[in-house]
Amino acid sequence: MDGARLLDWLAGLGAWAGLITMAGLGVVLWRLWPVFAPRSDVSALATDVRRWRDAHGGAHVEITQRLDRGEARFARLEARIEGLPTHADMTALTTLVAEVGGQVRELNGRLDGLTRVSTRLERSVDMLMENELAQGRRDGGEPS
Repeated sequence: MDGARLLDWLAGLGAWAGLITMAGLGVVLWRLWPVFAPRSDVSALATDVRRWRDAHGGAHVEITQRLDRGEARFARLEARIEGLPTHADMTALTTLVAEVGGQVRELNGRLDGLTRVSTRLERSVDMLMENELAQGRRDGGEPS
């Protein structure tokens, strides 16, 4: 084989390869054709999407505002919760209240004793007053 024949043979081989490639590509496109959507369907879908955005744009603004209000409320709740007493604080407070209750019971016992003493003193003072008054009447004058 000389060079000219080799070149002709390669040119013919390239032509056949191109033809086979184009045929294969045609078969692939023919099989995929149902996958692709027609331009009218794509345009209709784009129109529907635009309409949906226009109709729901206000809802997105409202939802954003509601979320902002919710975040503000949540921040206020967190601030209030931070000020609440902890479990340790409540335990200490319970202990303190129990101690105060014990002290109050002790004071009540002391006050009961003082009440009895006070009652006896009142009786003694009343008896002394009655005695003075009775003596003053006997003497016929004012009590001294």
